[in-house]
Amino acid sequence: MAKKTTAKAPSASQKKKTSSLSDNTTAPLSIAGLTALGDTARQTYAQPKTTKKAYAGYMERGRKFIAQLCAERRVLAVEDDIDTDVLETSLTGIPNKHSVIALKLFLSKKCFDEDLSKETAGGIQGAYTNFYDLLGDGRYSGPYHLDEDSGKVTGNPARAPSFRQLIQAANAKSKATRTRGHSHAMSIEDLHKVLNWSESIVSEEELDAAIESPPEDRARRTLILRHAKIRALFRFGFVIWTRNFELTGVRWENIERSLGANFPYRDIFNITLPRRKGDQNKSDKKGHDGPLIGSLFTIDRPFKVYSPKPETNIRETDLFTPLDKYMRLVIAILGRDPQPDDVLFFAVSASGTIHLDKEMTREAVQELINDATKSAGLAKTYTTHCFRRGGAKYRFIYAPISMRWRLDQVRWWGGWAQGESLDTLMKYLLDTVESMEGSYDDSLNPDAPNEPRGQLGEGSVHDTVTLRDFTALHQSIIRVLQQKTPVAGDQDLLSGPPLVRHPNEALKDWPLEWTTHKSVAVLYHGREAFWEEFQKCGGTEDSFLAAHPEANDITWTELLDKIATLNGAQPRVSKNGRPEERAARRLLEKAHKAN
Repeated sequence: MAKKTTAKAPSASQKKKTSSLSDNTTAPLSIAGLTALGDTARQTYAQPKTTKKAYAGYMERGRKFIAQLCAERRVLAVEDDIDTDVLETSLTGIPNKHSVIALKLFLSKKCFDEDLSKETAGGIQGAYTNFYDLLGDGRYSGPYHLDEDSGKVTGNPARAPSFRQLIQAANAKSKATRTRGHSHAMSIEDLHKVLNWSESIVSEEELDAAIESPPEDRARRTLILRHAKIRALFRFGFVIWTRNFELTGVRWENIERSLGANFPYRDIFNITLPRRKGDQNKSDKKGHDGPLIGSLFTIDRPFKVYSPKPETNIRETDLFTPLDKYMRLVIAILGRDPQPDDVLFFAVSASGTIHLDKEMTREAVQELINDATKSAGLAKTYTTHCFRRGGAKYRFIYAPISMRWRLDQVRWWGGWAQGESLDTLMKYLLDTVESMEGSYDDSLNPDAPNEPRGQLGEGSVHDTVTLRDFTALHQSIIRVLQQKTPVAGDQDLLSGPPLVRHPNEALKDWPLEWTTHKSVAVLYHGREAFWEEFQKCGGTEDSFLAAHPEANDITWTELLDKIATLNGAQPRVSKNGRPEERAARRLLEKAHKAN
């Protein structure tokens, strides 16, 4: 009998494999489909997302730069060897005869005019090399060549020898001007110059008027907004010591206005930083400074910025006033209050359009710094970190003595962790480019006009005189004048005010304010009585000493008492009797004790 066989049911894996094979067999991918699949994979995986984003940014900025340049050429009706229409499309598609020129102009703008680093030069070169290599399936990936007769381009414009030579120049410049790895600190003197320049372009009066009624002219309104932003942003960084990503990340909801709890109840801005870099956060293993989330200063520990005290206000460290004006100007221009999550220092397009949802890029902030510092006549190169370093150095070293901060205050305000090495913090405050620009070889000279200060300023004799100093000087002079015994020829006492060592004014020429203070009035009337007695005795030193031979042996007060008695003045009677009665009483008491 034949064996009965039964068919086995296929397993799940066999079913899947069969299904997959059958699908591929029945619906094979076309060449076009596979090509598209490969292109998608290349776009997705061939470059890191960050590189693609960076390259796209360089391409977009290059396009905008050339577009703006061509627009200006048309306005000015420039006539030269460059075809403006050809130049306008030189970086947007198939390379043309002006593509290399456009690349060199863009690189020169960024690296030599805006003074950006060699990393920017490398980024521009990488972005356009990649762009032309992939254009037309590699048609332009070879060595660059331009046919002068036909204007036809072969190869990659980013590989042109003249462009590569400019890249080398940018790298060499960056190396030659490179400092010791950190930014120049923005000093308060440099900030003073920047603010003066800004106010020369847009005065405070014009800014106040724009807050009340923004000008209709779009260009003027944009200019006023730009300078209001410079004044607020620069002082925000200098006072709060922000890193760039912390500064550009501030939203309107992070600025809360309140009233002080104590007299005189000043207005306060409570400022929180949504991106405060903390010791527990690192952007990567190398510790690069990145946009870290997780504030070291939470909502219950904001920075308190007070409205200024007019008599002690220093314009450069007053953040309240420019921030208040900037915010009110924005509200006036918008015609409404911004949303809580709108960016405080927002991006503004070249046409003046406000983008409340867009933060300023690092390049935009750097452009603002470059424009302001160069226009103010500052020769140094500053980066976006200049405010943090300059503000910290000012508060720790250069502020007026009463306004300097202790190291624990500096550490808190700057957001340095409690566990931060003291050496690290001190190097940050002291080990800067500026520390090597001056010489201290004359530090031990006791007569040096600009001797270096002690930490508390105790070594300087050239500081501003305080009210306490004037009070002490006044009291000292009064004591000396009251104890000095005059003679007829002593012109220091015969004429002039009591607070001047060598006066020229006679008593008749004294202004009223010299005689209104009690202690000064006593001296005035005493000198007046002395002068009248001097004239009565004949007006000469010999005749005065003949009438008062004891003048050189008694005090000024005793001499005035004698003159007053001779002129019939009655001594003051106290509740204890006349002076002679008190003197007699003391003699009796002394004799009684002796017995």
